[in-house]
Amino acid sequence: MKLISPCEGKDFCENFNKLANELNILQLQTTRELNQTITTLKNIIPTKSKNNNRKKKAILGFIGELSKSIFGTATVSDVKLLAQHINALTTRTVKLTKEMAIHSDHQSSFMSIINKRISNIVNEMKDTHDEIDLLQNVIRNNTKALEKLFFTISNTILNTITLNTEVKHKLNDLKLGIFSLVEGKLSPLLIKPATLRKSLKQIEMQLHQKYPGFYIVQKNINYYYSSQNFVYSKKGSDIFIMIKIPIAYKMAKFELFSVTALPVPVNTSLHATQLMDAPEYLALSNDKKTYLPLTSQQILKCKNYNNNMYCPLLQSFSGSGDSCIVSIFNNDKDKVQSLCDFRFLHNKIMPKIMYLKSSAIVVYKIPQISIDCSGKQIFHEGCDFCIMNIPCQCSIATKLLSYPPSITSCKRSNNITVVHPINLALLQQFFTAKQLIEINGSSTFVEKMSINVPDFKIYNHSYSSFLVKDQQDHLSLKKMAKVAKKEGIIFQDLAEPLLDGQIDIENNWPNLNGTLGLIGTSLASITFIYCIWSFFKIRTLTTTILILERTINAHSASIPSFIFKPETTTTSSVISHMFDQEFNMNHILLIIIGILIIFIGLILFKRRKSKSHFTYLMMEITTGTSCLQVPLIKMPLCPAYWEISMPPSVESLEVVGAIKLEELANFAYQRLHAVQQPKIVYIMAGIPDICTKTKAPAYEESFYNLEDNDKLLTMKNILSQTRTKLESINCKIVFVTITTMSFHDWNIHRLKFHKTSKLLYLSQYVDMQNQLNSVLHQLNKFITASNEDNNVVTPFLHTYVHKIMGERHYYSYSKLVDGVHPSAALAEKWRKYLKRIMKINERILME
Repeated sequence: MKLISPCEGKDFCENFNKLANELNILQLQTTRELNQTITTLKNIIPTKSKNNNRKKKAILGFIGELSKSIFGTATVSDVKLLAQHINALTTRTVKLTKEMAIHSDHQSSFMSIINKRISNIVNEMKDTHDEIDLLQNVIRNNTKALEKLFFTISNTILNTITLNTEVKHKLNDLKLGIFSLVEGKLSPLLIKPATLRKSLKQIEMQLHQKYPGFYIVQKNINYYYSSQNFVYSKKGSDIFIMIKIPIAYKMAKFELFSVTALPVPVNTSLHATQLMDAPEYLALSNDKKTYLPLTSQQILKCKNYNNNMYCPLLQSFSGSGDSCIVSIFNNDKDKVQSLCDFRFLHNKIMPKIMYLKSSAIVVYKIPQISIDCSGKQIFHEGCDFCIMNIPCQCSIATKLLSYPPSITSCKRSNNITVVHPINLALLQQFFTAKQLIEINGSSTFVEKMSINVPDFKIYNHSYSSFLVKDQQDHLSLKKMAKVAKKEGIIFQDLAEPLLDGQIDIENNWPNLNGTLGLIGTSLASITFIYCIWSFFKIRTLTTTILILERTINAHSASIPSFIFKPETTTTSSVISHMFDQEFNMNHILLIIIGILIIFIGLILFKRRKSKSHFTYLMMEITTGTSCLQVPLIKMPLCPAYWEISMPPSVESLEVVGAIKLEELANFAYQRLHAVQQPKIVYIMAGIPDICTKTKAPAYEESFYNLEDNDKLLTMKNILSQTRTKLESINCKIVFVTITTMSFHDWNIHRLKFHKTSKLLYLSQYVDMQNQLNSVLHQLNKFITASNEDNNVVTPFLHTYVHKIMGERHYYSYSKLVDGVHPSAALAEKWRKYLKRIMKINERILME
């Protein structure tokens, strides 16, 4: 806002300036509130601020003062002081000279001066009279101008106050709207109701034109202000709000019903019938042609407003023509009988009281009920199965159960009513539709109905002590009714007719004979294989013995005779008969599979044994408390009196603990700077430089610093500096790609071995792992480019743990025994792979 400039040089300026000052203060307060609102918005939805440039400062500004204090040199300020003093003396001299001249003139012509002064007085009086006339005219004009000015100032004051009030009001509305938005509420102060109605109308027009049949479910704008179906974000000085508007198809409006399935006793027994597959909720269309079964989890996803629920479900609707639950809703007895599968529950009924609706309760197997209504106790006869309506403020008590009183959603009258429902599902199995024409599913009676149906003869056996089931099964009521009509026995599972002797089981294989046959066949197969193996083993020995054995003259046998003898039929033995009866194709397949398994086992055993024949030359590295064995050479026989010396290309071998990359570069520089011939240095490091390790008494933890955003750039600089430093001593640098680590596995490993007593960053391991993998992925790309620029082959050791398939990355942390160090199998693969890469790089170096 532009401030009012102050007035100067006029009589009314003092009052005007006071008024202007008050208006300027009002404008400054409005500006300050605006800035505070903007600051509040930036704090709620922050944006990144710009960095200010540093100001330049002079460097040699103190040299003059220093020279003055040391050498006594005059500075510019001293020269200026001297010049001012001289100028003052000159001015006084000139003034004195003028005064002397004037005094001389005055003395010479005093009378002439007096005459001139009198003439001047007359002229001045005349001029004064003229000025008074002119002043009167000016005052008259100024009075009119002042009236006009005051009118203009009044309008300005009113406009300024009105504008400031409107700005403050809008700023307050904006702040309240933003605060409501952050709290998860959409305020009409932020989005006007007229704007929201206009948007809904535009969306509805687009739906009508482009998507016929779809409509906006809720057109009441209060729904959008009361719900939290919106998201918001800020870009620059603009705030974007996206409201989720429920849209549905014209056929997607349903009535919602809660479904309660209760067991109904079979006469006075403890058995019951119940519909087991009833849904928790039923959504039925207005025309009752389609329905949708819903669960409580699906209902939780719905939004409720003004007794209307909006469910974001993509689910197919079912026709109600062949639905059991819809037939029960429509009270269609014929369809219920044909479509519903009521189940028979064995010993299901127990004494209990269940809430049904309002003040109605369902009573099971309770002979007497004590009702306490506001201190007045009433004893009421119980029932086997009935529905009781209890008045308000009445509690129910039995010997085993109690039901608390209610003051809402209850019966206001003091009467206790009892009705008895019927088991229509049971009656339909034994009686015709004509006999049940006057009874429907909702029929109840004041007195208990007398029902006589055939008894269900359920098979009971004496093996229940050791035939144990995990749960009680429920049986089909229709099938049980058919059996009961024929006075048959009802079996609950397949074991009962077997125990009753109604089902004969064939003596299936394998039985005892089959088992013995398998054992004999297996032993014979093993013996046969051993004979073949023994034959090959003693073949050379038998050949030598036959060659060395003395030849013996043989005499011919007697002359053979050919006499025909008729074949005699012999009866097969019991064993051969059993073999013919019992042996079938299953035995043949099992024998073949067994022989194959034995052969495969022998082959695997021979390969394992052949590997164990080799001897490894190991190098053991020890710290005194722990050691590490590294395989160097694989030998076919055990060494005896071998003298092992270092290869000519290896002058010394030194093992150093885990150090950072810069320390490793210094170590290599110190060891190799005196070697003149070309050298290849393989650098396999990086994890200690990227990750952070904290150590304290009874505490140790490795983690990734999520606040360090320059880690990738720092590592690239370290790698570049390492390469430059070692190339200065004629080294060929080969960087090995860096393999990731698992923060979770490593720190848990250290925790199990009591190296630490706590893990402070356990909840952040997932974010740390993702950030580490991202940095290593970019860093390995940099390493590959650096090696290609250096004309060497890169050892991609990380690819054994890090796999890339398309755009997805997979990490096999199981190959790292403790989350950091490789397993024995992975170490062997690395060794072979590095050996192959080293040969290639040496060949490139020699070329």
